[in-house]
Amino acid sequence: MMNARLPQKTKTRHIERCNKDTKSLIEEYKERRRKKKTIHKRKKKEWMNVELENMDSLRLKHECRKICKEINMARKQFKQRVNICRNEDVLLISNEQEVLDKWVRQFNKLLNRRKDNECVTFTTTSSNQISKGKTQDTADAPTTEEIETALNKLKNNKAPGTDNIPAELLKFGGDRPRQCLKHIFTSIWINEEIPKEWLQGIVCPLHKKGWNVPAIEASLC
Repeated sequence: MMNARLPQKTKTRHIERCNKDTKSLIEEYKERRRKKKTIHKRKKKEWMNVELENMDSLRLKHECRKICKEINMARKQFKQRVNICRNEDVLLISNEQEVLDKWVRQFNKLLNRRKDNECVTFTTTSSNQISKGKTQDTADAPTTEEIETALNKLKNNKAPGTDNIPAELLKFGGDRPRQCLKHIFTSIWINEEIPKEWLQGIVCPLHKKGWNVPAIEASLC
C-alpha cells in the first residue's frame, strides 16, 4: 500500500510546487506589466506635449496645412513597417539589401524596356550656338511665355522628383529659373534628345493584402 501511494504523493507535491512557482511568476509578470503601462503613459504624455508645442508654433506661423497634417498623424494608430517581400522563387526574404535588390530587378524589368543601344543621352548646346542658329532654326522652340504658362499649371505642395526641386521654386523663383528652363528646352528641341535623369522616377511599393502568384507572374511577362 505504501509503495502504491508514494508516487501519488510525490506527484501531488510536484504539482503544488509548480503551482507555487507559477503563482510567483504570474505576480512578477503583473508587476512588470504595471510598470510597463506606467512608462508607456509617461512617454505618450511627453510625446503629446511635444506635438502640441509643434502645433502651437505652426499656428503662430499660420501653417494651416501642416497643422492638419500633424493632427491626422496624431489620430492614426502606430503601424509597424514590415520590410519583407518574396523573391522570384516565391520565397520570403527579410534582409534589407536583398529586398532592395529584388525591387530593383522587379521595376527594372517592368519599366525599363529599352535596349542598351536605345538609351537617351543629353548633349548641352551652348548659348552661342543657339543664338547664332548654327544647329537648327529655333523659331518653333518653346517660348518663355509658354514655359511660364506651363509652370503656372503646376500644383503646390507636391513631392519633388529625384532632383529635389519643388514646383514652388520654379513658379515663384523669378526669371532665373525660367531662363534656365528655356535654355534646357531649346537644347532638347535642337538635339532631339532628353536628359537621362528625366527617365528616372521614385517608386513607392504599396502592400496589398494577399499573395496571388499567377497574377504577379502575369504582370512580369
